[in-house]
Amino acid sequence: LRIFSLANNRITNCLIENGFWREIRDTHLVHPDMATPVLFLDRDGTIIDHVHYIRDPGDVKLCAHAAEFIKAANRANIPTILVTNQSAIGRGYFGWECFLAVQDRMDELLYAEGCHLSAVYACSDVPEKDGHPPSMYRKPQPGMLLKGASDFNAALARSWMIGDNSTDIQAGVAANVGNACLVSSGLGKAEAQKAQSLEISDTFFRCGQSLADVRGLIPEM
Repeated sequence: LRIFSLANNRITNCLIENGFWREIRDTHLVHPDMATPVLFLDRDGTIIDHVHYIRDPGDVKLCAHAAEFIKAANRANIPTILVTNQSAIGRGYFGWECFLAVQDRMDELLYAEGCHLSAVYACSDVPEKDGHPPSMYRKPQPGMLLKGASDFNAALARSWMIGDNSTDIQAGVAANVGNACLVSSGLGKAEAQKAQSLEISDTFFRCGQSLADVRGLIPEM
């Protein structure tokens, strides 16, 4: 009962708007007087293996190189910001309690490897409902990234958006993030053609990289 109560309190505290989750952990990495680069990371298919509408913590497995990538960012004091679409909640397949259970299992696996995420942003909007478009927080809209950038005073030109879906890259471009990478894990290989067809001019873009490869592209790491 105590665990359930704590989960309910956390959900109440983190759901700052209907369908939008905002959880800031590493407040010591917020520097109001100095903009710093951040890493925006998708979850399913980037940090954990892609499981369609994952709801069972037992299905959570870390993607290859995810822990070592996040650990390197932690050591370099670069904020690691999770930005994830969770439309299964908006579709009524499960609630925020299941989302939190999956998150907690992911965090447990990351902690076991000596690393952690600095913040978590999630949007439960569906792509379109009753003719109404989703909010600005659902990727490919940039809302989650812009909120994270504001919270951490991000130097967007030196920041990265990393994910396995073309919508991740679109969100990064829309938020004016300077660098983006479509990883080869999760849906990455299937989404590569879509991502490569995007009109990307001012964004340094790479496709088909592993997280180990991306680490080598980031000077601060």
